Amino acid sequence: MSLRTLMALLAALLMSACNLGPNPGSGDDDDSADDDDDDDDSTPTGPIDATITDLTSGAVELETDVVVTGAVVTTAVWNDEDDNQAGFWIQQGEGAGTGILVFTFFDTGTDIVASGLSIGDEVTIEGRLRDPFGDFLELSINEASAISITGQGTLPAPTVVAADDLAQGFVSDEGLVGVLVSVEDVTVDASPGFNNYFTWRADDVFVSSPRYGEDAWMYADVWEGYAVESITGVAHRSFGDVKIMTRTQEDVVFTYPGCDATDGLDVQDLNCEGSIGDDVTLTGLVVVSPEPFFGDSVWAMDPAADTFAGVQLFWTDDDVTLPAIGDIIDVEGEADEYRGQTEVIIFDPADVSVTGSGDATPVALADACDIGEHHEGMLVTIPSVTVDAQDGDAEEFGYFTVTGCPLVKVGAIFWSSPADFASDTGDGGEIVNLVGVVVDSNNEYRINPRTTADWDSWAE
Repeated sequence: MSLRTLMALLAALLMSACNLGPNPGSGDDDDSADDDDDDDDSTPTGPIDATITDLTSGAVELETDVVVTGAVVTTAVWNDEDDNQAGFWIQQGEGAGTGILVFTFFDTGTDIVASGLSIGDEVTIEGRLRDPFGDFLELSINEASAISITGQGTLPAPTVVAADDLAQGFVSDEGLVGVLVSVEDVTVDASPGFNNYFTWRADDVFVSSPRYGEDAWMYADVWEGYAVESITGVAHRSFGDVKIMTRTQEDVVFTYPGCDATDGLDVQDLNCEGSIGDDVTLTGLVVVSPEPFFGDSVWAMDPAADTFAGVQLFWTDDDVTLPAIGDIIDVEGEADEYRGQTEVIIFDPADVSVTGSGDATPVALADACDIGEHHEGMLVTIPSVTVDAQDGDAEEFGYFTVTGCPLVKVGAIFWSSPADFASDTGDGGEIVNLVGVVVDSNNEYRINPRTTADWDSWAE
């Protein structure tokens, strides 16, 4: 049970246990026609009309029921079943004090998602003003019916702020919390990963993302040292720190280092300039992998390029016959990105045609620690790779960490199980002439050999 859920249950118990008003029918109500000092019977009931600025400025007391009219939805609905939480942000106008979180619980969040609520909708919302943790306000609702979609609004432009205004989780103006903001021309200090719960930093600004559904936008595919043109999202306080909560891939504008030096081939254009949902046509790819343990997928690369040349192909049809290693193929599909890995989703098996066969020739690298985004999806060969002995997680999930490069691993996605991979490999030490497909997995690069033939020796 989350802290927020516990607090809600305690509040409900207190409200049911403590009736601080007069007891109807008890004879204790002392209002009368000539009693001007006591007006409890004349006190209006029901929610009051308020603007978001009224709520954030302190003009409305906490635990007051309010109606906010003409707000614009600025994010998708995030819905977290594990913590029984859901919500989205709304805004009226632009600048500090104009935005607020609308919070509810998972079942209601599911109903809101089903209602089709979307970014840009203009809404009227009836809810209760709350400050659950003493550091940010929210408009709390209990039912999807508390939201009325009244039309299509104008999405407010983000408020451009300096990185110093949000550095290290502090905020120069508390009114920015709940508002769309943007920082510009920053450099990534720390990339997202398991070690930081996918909260990354650029010029000391914390950047994160709520999980918008099953196919969640989780984080940008950025690494330390990347130059970022702009980062846009809602400023939100989480675990005491103010973070920019990005919403989609387009909220983080950057170019992968080295993309300006490509030959502009189809796969390179996809990896450097493609966006989720783009229609994609790729020709002359050579298949470099078998099917992974999770099925319905292979990796392929353009043999004419040596950077940004690889891509994952994923079929939605479970019964499809996949092309084999060495097949030359043409592909039509839709661009996507899954946890950092560029892929093309193929909805119709007829959209892949085998046009010939050739050699799946690996690109030669000098050092495993040199692997970067420009190798993603490509078959590589490395003369010597030293790996650490497997610890508990490595053995459980099937990988070896490259010594001295904690974000580069040798992985097992082409083995049926981590146990089989551990049995077929050696221990920590040197791998001679390793060949494998580079996959970006949650901002870690994994070199995935395809069979035991993809190395000459392992820690002998």
